Amino acid sequence: MLTRQNVPSPMRSHLVSDVGSHEESSLSDAQFRRLAKDFAQIVWRRSADGASVIAPRFVELTGQSERELQGDGWLSAVHPEDRPATSMAWREALQTGGVYRADYRLRMRNGTYRWFRAQGEPTRNSRGAVVAWVGVTTNIDEQKRAETALSESEARWRLAIDAARVGTFEWDVNAGSARVSPRTCEIVGVTAVDAIEITAFEALVHPDDRLRVHDALRATLDPNAPLSFRMIFRAVRGDGDIAWVGLRGATLCSGAGRDRRPDRCLAAVVDLTTEFRELEERARLAAIVTSSDDAITAERLDGTVTHWNPAAERMFGFTAREMLGQSVIPLLPPELAEEEQALFASMRTGHAVSGHPTERLTRAGRRIAVSVTMSPIRNDAGEIVGVSSITRDETAHRALEQQYRQAQKLEAIGQLAGGVAHDLNNILTVVSGGVEFALESPSLDDVSRGDLIAVRTECFRAAGIIRQLLTFGRQQPMAPRTLALNEIIQDLRPMLARLLNEDVTLETELHATGGVLADREQVVQVLLNLAVNARDAMSRGGTLTMGTIDADGTADRGDSVVLRVSDTGCGMSDEVKAHVFEPFFTTKPVGCGTGLGLATVYGIVAQCHGTVSVESTVGQGTTFTIVFPRASVPPTVTPTPDDQVPADVRGNETILVVEDETVLRNQIARALRGAGYRVLEGRNGNDALIALEHHGAPVHLVVSDVVMPEMSGGELVAQLREWYPRLKVLFISGYSQEAVRRYGVGVAESAVLPKPFELRQLCRRIRAVLDGPRVATDDAQAELLYATPNLPA
Repeated sequence: MLTRQNVPSPMRSHLVSDVGSHEESSLSDAQFRRLAKDFAQIVWRRSADGASVIAPRFVELTGQSERELQGDGWLSAVHPEDRPATSMAWREALQTGGVYRADYRLRMRNGTYRWFRAQGEPTRNSRGAVVAWVGVTTNIDEQKRAETALSESEARWRLAIDAARVGTFEWDVNAGSARVSPRTCEIVGVTAVDAIEITAFEALVHPDDRLRVHDALRATLDPNAPLSFRMIFRAVRGDGDIAWVGLRGATLCSGAGRDRRPDRCLAAVVDLTTEFRELEERARLAAIVTSSDDAITAERLDGTVTHWNPAAERMFGFTAREMLGQSVIPLLPPELAEEEQALFASMRTGHAVSGHPTERLTRAGRRIAVSVTMSPIRNDAGEIVGVSSITRDETAHRALEQQYRQAQKLEAIGQLAGGVAHDLNNILTVVSGGVEFALESPSLDDVSRGDLIAVRTECFRAAGIIRQLLTFGRQQPMAPRTLALNEIIQDLRPMLARLLNEDVTLETELHATGGVLADREQVVQVLLNLAVNARDAMSRGGTLTMGTIDADGTADRGDSVVLRVSDTGCGMSDEVKAHVFEPFFTTKPVGCGTGLGLATVYGIVAQCHGTVSVESTVGQGTTFTIVFPRASVPPTVTPTPDDQVPADVRGNETILVVEDETVLRNQIARALRGAGYRVLEGRNGNDALIALEHHGAPVHLVVSDVVMPEMSGGELVAQLREWYPRLKVLFISGYSQEAVRRYGVGVAESAVLPKPFELRQLCRRIRAVLDGPRVATDDAQAELLYATPNLPA
């Protein structure tokens, strides 16, 4: 084996000087043999032509004869694998006249091979020509075996390093560069290199970690510092991705004591990216669990709690210290114990449960509605060892669902009420009109008169029930204005005193200063309904308190005025409270209530964009809290349309009456003719246009129903106004205000008379319209609607 190392020979100077050249030396071959034989190494001489070889020790070790050594015969003792390199080294020395060096294995006399290192130098004559090579061949078998063992050890070490996917880092302190393995390059995300400047290696470190890594590496050079070191940092890969890198190694020093100085730093390089990302994911999941509003818990299969997050503490009132290692049984209502056992049995079979609605108990014993999602927990072997549970407090959500269902009920009943209101109101108007005509008969006896008055009273009582249906269905017409609740309550005191029993005391605590935008009649209805409910709840007497306060705005609600109505009566159970605002729900005996009172209150408050809630405990009374948005303008007193009506309802103007109900139309026409008016009649819009065409003269007023077949009242009036721009109109309708507007009626409310009505009331309203002030349209235009009509040319 050819080696480039210069191994100095202790015989070199002695042999060259003593042996000299073959040509000039007086040392004969025999003398050289005797001299070479005294050395432990193989001392040899070979002529320049290679023909003569003298190596007594070589003969002794290999068992060859001196004759067999001549020429290239000595190569026969060299290991076959080493002969080519050894022969090549000799030929190179012959050609160049230079030093001959070679490492090879020689076959010993016993047949074994040992490593030797040969080194020979040329000897020259006085003319400078090479005449021979004289050299020494030394036994290096122990060194070679050590090198082989080291090489094999390094190979095994590198194999282990590669198998462990670990890189290496070797910093040559003196050279200022580091040798890095391909795996290290792969970890830090650079092209594979053998060496890299230490500053370039530091440049691969994330900027936020660079100074710390620089200082840590320099700290390893301190002779007094521990030899081992460890650091973790982030590296920025070539593609911009971030890698977490671990560096763990030791510093190798030379010298001792004060002369001790670091030479190299050796370290293993580990890719920690996956581990750190898993840790980050675990930390993120832990943060989610900690910050979640849902109770996230874990239990063993026997129900023993092993995890309890902060939300569970807030939801149930038990701390984690109190619950860990304890059973979940205290959280379960007694009747749900079997249900919980069934859920755990399902977990044991590997089935998860999602969004299961149930109930739980808090530390205070309060029941809460929850939904539970449960999943089995498995160990590394896949065995089910526990249960993870996510419990969500559904109390508020279910309350919202209840409110939504309540709103749906009200909406459905409101739609039903709106649909039948027109027909019912028409019927009630006809009945009340017939009663009015009957009461005018001079031959009517007192008994019959009383019966008719009772019929009329019941008609308007039925109309009141229809208005209640429309109210909580949010379809009742409103006349909103800014009201002072304090004034309304004070005005109602005399009426409330008559309404309440003598053993019920009425108290007021009126502190609100702001106004609310609402319909006065509807607010009065709210107060009366709540007062009647309170009276019925205090059968043995008590105190009814009505109070008002101002409430400052919050993030989710603006400034408001709060009305509270409290009683000291029998109170309500939770079950009754859950249904208290439902229409037709009542706890009163059959025939003692319609079940519309509180439903009406709910509808009126909702129309005013307010909220109503109830607090009650059985045996301790009830408090209704109503929150109205505060009005932006101060309360004013505005007269309603019927506050100022003429005493004389007669006239001589021409009035067009348009109504699809024949009986009602005939009644209206009869009443108006009886009051002195000239009357034209039309069953619908088309009939009205024909009647006007045949009449050929102006009309002073149109009294029209809103909803009619073929042409609505709004469409009729719109067409008539093209001919008579200042035409006066009074609409009559059994529909709600919203329905009236949907049919194209946009006049102010003073121009609409709701059904049912008395014929005397109709005549008073007609006179008011004919003689009254201007009425502006909804778009606030100031055009006069009332003037003498101009017939088209």
